[in-house]
Amino acid sequence: DPASWASFLPDIIPFVSSPKEDYRRPPDGLIVHFARMGAQEFLQDSTLLRDRFCFDLQCGVDTLPLPVPEGREILHVHQLSVSTEAVSLCGNSCLEWDDGCGGCEMPDTARVKGFDYDPTSNELHLPFKPAGDAVNGFCAQYSYTLDLSRCAAPDILQGQQWRRAVRAYTLKHLYSMDDMDWGDKAYFAKYEQEAAHWAAKGRMSAANHGVTSRKRISPRSRNLFWS
Repeated sequence: DPASWASFLPDIIPFVSSPKEDYRRPPDGLIVHFARMGAQEFLQDSTLLRDRFCFDLQCGVDTLPLPVPEGREILHVHQLSVSTEAVSLCGNSCLEWDDGCGGCEMPDTARVKGFDYDPTSNELHLPFKPAGDAVNGFCAQYSYTLDLSRCAAPDILQGQQWRRAVRAYTLKHLYSMDDMDWGDKAYFAKYEQEAAHWAAKGRMSAANHGVTSRKRISPRSRNLFWS
């Protein structure tokens, strides 16, 4: 079962075992523990999981709650897009459009510059007050992580590409255990570097592809927002 954390054992055991049994390898439970921990760190470092939430703009309201689906923790709000029909007259001071447009007409949406996200209240603060109402006039693209302590491996980590990332993070932790037979500082440095490589690759992939996972917010959160 690729969703089971134990499915990572065949990927990792060969790297921490002695063919001649000169030393004992890590117990399966410890490997699974670090696989789960490594996956958690990879999701956070790479910002691989991204989603977008769109909602209405109201005239004069510049503080907007960002409802988060249950089980998610927002890492970063990467981009805000707003309807140009509902913005103020701030112009280029708080908005930007794609370069290279030439003489084409101004697009219906623009990216917001200078916004602020408050993680304690899950609120977005606009650098201007909307000059009008707009249905679905505001979209926020954000990255998030999941609490993997009580759940199976997410779908995105079950494919071969990102399983290799989890393997690198797991081996980094295992080789860092100097007081254990399998501990090795040289290999720790190797897999620490490899883990950083996979994190950068994940960030690049997420930036190029945008939303990687979409989940509707719960009816309770939706009712709270629009009440």
